[in-house]
Amino acid sequence: DIDSCITRLRVKVKDNTTLQEERFKKLGATGIIKPDAQSIQIVLGTKSESIASAIKEEMRQDTL
Repeated sequence: DIDSCITRLRVKVKDNTTLQEERFKKLGATGIIKPDAQSIQIVLGTKSESIASAIKEEMRQDTL
């Protein structure tokens, strides 16, 4: 599940302990927040909404 707000990309995951934060930071993330064991919030700034839309479209294409 992927959602966004103005500055964050919210993602549901099975286990956030295996997350490789440095990979997201190389892609432009300024921070990673782990509110619980099955979710992460990637701080991306104002581009988070467009990134969420692009990911959702890619996921939709994969299910066709």
